[in-house]
Amino acid sequence: MVSYFFSWQKLPEEMWPHFAAEFRDNGADGIVLSHACAVRLLDEPDFAEKLHNLSRVSGLGFSGAHALFGPDWDLSAIDDEHLRKQEKILRMLPEFGVRTSTFHIGLIRGSLDESRAHALAALKYLVSCAEECGVTICIENAEHPGGACEELLYYREHIPSPALGFCFDSGHANVNGGEIPVLEKMLPDIVVCHLHDNPGNLDLHMVPGEGNIPWSEVLALLRTAPRLVSLENEANVLCSCWSYRKAAEIFKKFDEEVFGGR
Repeated sequence: MVSYFFSWQKLPEEMWPHFAAEFRDNGADGIVLSHACAVRLLDEPDFAEKLHNLSRVSGLGFSGAHALFGPDWDLSAIDDEHLRKQEKILRMLPEFGVRTSTFHIGLIRGSLDESRAHALAALKYLVSCAEECGVTICIENAEHPGGACEELLYYREHIPSPALGFCFDSGHANVNGGEIPVLEKMLPDIVVCHLHDNPGNLDLHMVPGEGNIPWSEVLALLRTAPRLVSLENEANVLCSCWSYRKAAEIFKKFDEEVFGGR
C-alpha cells in the first residue's frame, strides 16, 4: 500500500477534491491524515465532516495518520493537557478507517534519563488507548539524538505491546546513523515508512533518486519487514519541479518491489 502525505493547508479547501482525485488516478491507495488536519479536528467541530466528504467525493480513504508534533506535542516534553488532546485524536482515527499513527519522541529534555522517563510514561498511556481502539502507534526515527534508532529500541523494550511499532523515515536515517544500519535495527517492528531522499546532511524531503539513499538496498530490506503495512510518500513535491504523476510512478515501483511478492 502507498499513501500520500500532502500539505493540504497550503491550498484553498475548494481545491482539495481535485488533488485527492489526482492522487487516486495516479495510483495512490490512500492519503495520510496530517498534523494540520489533526489541529483542525481539535479546533473546528465541523472539520471531521469535511474530511469525510473529501474521502467520499474522491473515493480515496485515509490510510494512515501523523500525530500532532512539535515542542508542545512531542512525547519527551508533553504536558497533561496536550497528552489528552493527543488521546482525543487517537480515539477519532477509527472513524476515518485509520489504523496507524506516527508519533515523535522529540528532543532530549534535561538529562537522557529524565527525557526517557517522561516520554515513556506518555507513550505507555497512549499505547493503552491505542490497544482499546485498534490503532498501532508507530514511533519515528528522527534526525536528532532524541529520536535515534537506539532510543526507539529502548521504548520498544519497555512497552512490548502489539499496539506499538516503528515508523522508518528514510530521510532521517540518512542524516542520523546511516540508512542501512538504522533500517536493519528497526526492521522487525517497522509498521509504516516515510520515504523521501536527501544528500545525507539535510532533511530535504526530495523525491527518491534526487539524493544519495541506496534505494535498491532499502527496498530489499523492507521486503523482509514482517509487520510492514504501508509506504508513505513524504517527498515534498509541492516545493519541487516534480509532478505527482512522476512521483507516483516511482512509488508504484517501490510498492511492487516491497509488496509484490507477498
